[in-house]
Amino acid sequence: MTRKLYKGIDTFKLIAALGVVAIHTEIKFFDILGRLGVPFFVIISSFFFFKHYFRLNKNIQRKNYIKKFLVRLGLLFLTWEVFYIPLALKEFLKISSKKIEVKSLLLYIFDFFYPVPSNANGWGPSWYLIAMFMALPIFIGVFYLLRKNLIVLGILCVIIEFYFVCTNGYGYLTHWSTLGTYGFPRVMIYIYIGMLFAKFKDKINDYSFKRYLWIFGALLVLFLIENFVIKMPGGIINSEEVFTTAPTALVGSLVAIRWQPNIGNTINIRSFSTFLYCAQQWGLVVWDKFTHILNINFLGINVLEFVFIVVSSYIFYLLYKSIKTKTQWKFWSYMV
Repeated sequence: MTRKLYKGIDTFKLIAALGVVAIHTEIKFFDILGRLGVPFFVIISSFFFFKHYFRLNKNIQRKNYIKKFLVRLGLLFLTWEVFYIPLALKEFLKISSKKIEVKSLLLYIFDFFYPVPSNANGWGPSWYLIAMFMALPIFIGVFYLLRKNLIVLGILCVIIEFYFVCTNGYGYLTHWSTLGTYGFPRVMIYIYIGMLFAKFKDKINDYSFKRYLWIFGALLVLFLIENFVIKMPGGIINSEEVFTTAPTALVGSLVAIRWQPNIGNTINIRSFSTFLYCAQQWGLVVWDKFTHILNINFLGINVLEFVFIVVSSYIFYLLYKSIKTKTQWKFWSYMV
């Protein structure tokens, strides 16, 4: 059986990773679009996970597959964490005030696994990996607890998403706590969407790529309008969640699934997108240090920062590939 190549997904993954970098380098307009990046990652990861999961008939097979998925996710995080140890130690000393006490240690442990905004583990973008690691088994547990009732599960996920929309996009009105925004509850709605795609994967082909593209375009416009409207009365223009985030990410993911761009093998694109997402924090730190030492600041400097991070990440990606090929160490395969 020939394995289907999802070239559109691989291409979208790179665009999504670039969007996340645009958020962290504050590239106007693109930092708004970048907010669709993590939702897309979660939906697609969940789609592939459940696509295989639902094929397994025995409970032991399903348990082993969940374990395999979590181990792979955990190794991705831990492998990159090795490279972020210097930054993690720096943050530990800052949080603990250079004193090892129970209170400061517990605070650091919490911040390590909830790294935004503290950056305690050295790389804030890792929140997505940690959230996914925690959310998936909880989601599956709730799925069976509700006796596989997709409607009730969907309502529950929508309620959770509504809360995060109110705390983030409309937080200037509600003043609700944003705690949990960078934790596992936030990704529940996107795991649910990915599961629905896998459950009804044959239905995805009922509509043409062009129709999905038109709907995605319309939602993208609404997504941008909502963000700009929120900005007018004092909100944040690129909030983590707004009402149109989930629908736009949903249809965007369908476009990616159906799209088959006329390009060659996209494995490198897929691998670099993961590498870029994970490596970007070092680029941000180096650039910040560089501009601080030279006291450089001018209009449009953030565009140079964006280019620096993407280009330097790609150079290190090529170096990584070369080392991986020469050494054949298993360690390197966990990085992408």
